[in-house]
Amino acid sequence: MTDYDGLSILGRAGPEDFEKSKAKFGPKGGAPIAMDGLYFDPHNWDGSDIFQVGENSSLLMVERVWRCLQDAKVTNFKPMPLDEWGFGYERLCPQCRGRRNCPRCGGIGVVQAHACVTCGGIGKCPECGGAGLVKTIR
Repeated sequence: MTDYDGLSILGRAGPEDFEKSKAKFGPKGGAPIAMDGLYFDPHNWDGSDIFQVGENSSLLMVERVWRCLQDAKVTNFKPMPLDEWGFGYERLCPQCRGRRNCPRCGGIGVVQAHACVTCGGIGKCPECGGAGLVKTIR
């Protein structure tokens, strides 16, 4: 494939501040099953414009970079403030604030699923269909 190039992210920060990020862990520990925001100590950031935090696979960038990407009309990325980032917790859609009238949340008013209470997010039960997450509709 001659028309493509890879991208390696070398910048690092972290580790994640799991307490401030309100991380919840499953019964067997391991990776978090829920986080509300992505926080880290900025003193542990190497200052790179594009970076990753700890073991988190999310790609982070300074505002200047995402504005350049927007200006260049780069597709298939969605900038999001780190305090809006998360998974596993039900969150009101920031666009419609739960009024269920926008395409961002598909009209359900929330943008995040939460860990299945039956299996604790492990994903081995019929309640969540093995996905470990259940989307709650308000």
